Amino acid sequence: MRLLLSFFPFIVHFTLFLGTLYALGEGRFGLVTLLLCASGLTLIYHFISPKHTYQLRLGNLVRFIPFFLYHSFLGALGVAKLILKRHIALSPHYHTLPLHGTPATNAITANIFSLMPGTLSVEIRPASLTLHILDISLFDEALIRQTHQKLEALFSPARRGF
Repeated sequence: MRLLLSFFPFIVHFTLFLGTLYALGEGRFGLVTLLLCASGLTLIYHFISPKHTYQLRLGNLVRFIPFFLYHSFLGALGVAKLILKRHIALSPHYHTLPLHGTPATNAITANIFSLMPGTLSVEIRPASLTLHILDISLFDEALIRQTHQKLEALFSPARRGF
């Protein structure tokens, strides 16, 4: 099982490279050419990429997905309520959130917040993320903090060795 898990990142990257090459080539490349190119790109990527210091915690991901979908639905209802008002008077708000992860985990955090209705990540720095909230009535600092904590819980320091 451990051997299979150690090959999982390789399989994921291989699949991504294979799909990308197929899409870019619009089906013009043969199967052997695609497999060789995807294998080569995956090997090069794994040799030159920095070793990851964080790994995704699948149990926390399973708990995060329903939380994210539920709050995205509530956010969409809030935005719809704003849109359906007879007179729209928006009061935008900016909120800066401290970040403590790696550049990759911070980028994921920024992208998740941008996917939530009424919220957009406007600036990401090594130690902070600035969010644009469509209207102050949609701003919920406790929810932002809770979402950020759940996102940080998705990643844990990678274990060294077996």
